Amino acid sequence: MKKLQRKGRLLLRKFWTLLGLLPMGALFQACAYGQPYATGGAPAYGMPLGNITVHGKVVAASTQKPIAGIRVEAVNLDGSICSSHTYEDGTFYIDWNGKEDSYYIISFKDIDGSLNGSFEDLQYPYYIYHLYEDENIGTIKLNEKK
Repeated sequence: MKKLQRKGRLLLRKFWTLLGLLPMGALFQACAYGQPYATGGAPAYGMPLGNITVHGKVVAASTQKPIAGIRVEAVNLDGSICSSHTYEDGTFYIDWNGKEDSYYIISFKDIDGSLNGSFEDLQYPYYIYHLYEDENIGTIKLNEKK
């Protein structure tokens, strides 16, 4: 009977020890993942963060003329968002901290109403292979709203 009580106390000590170490596991897990990417958090081990610059030009599909005032957003799978807009010549530049080897959705939205014409929204999937490179996604053609 005393042997059984001793084993029970030993198991109980192990249980409380493991339970006490659980917060430590959460602490190290937080260090592994870093802060949210939108805030420019610390890089996670094995998942480097770095500067990503994407640029291109937005034109009307029918006339090939540049479109100013289009909102350009980059969203990754964890929901981090970075946005910019097109200039008078239709060019845009987006610069953010992100992960390499990641998928992003780059969306184009006409937010100025009919000021520069009315255009349909477009979502453009894009894969970032390497950090610290200037990614040119070329010319994006938007269709006019019907």
